[in-house]
Amino acid sequence: MSDEITLRPVTAEDLDLFERELSGPEGSGPHAWSGFRSTADLRRRFAENGLLGHDGGTLSVAEGGVTVR
Repeated sequence: MSDEITLRPVTAEDLDLFERELSGPEGSGPHAWSGFRSTADLRRRFAENGLLGHDGGTLSVAEGGVTVR
């Protein structure tokens, strides 16, 4: 695997990882977790604009082309 670290637009495959990270304290850690919340908005925003808008957005971090956690 390459050691190259890149930022890239979110892909549909990344959404599953994001949902796991947001679904409980295991993902973000017990001190950073803000409670249970629906991820439906995440998927809706991805469908609308790929999570990139004129006022901000979300990027994925990848190492060697693989999204990192």
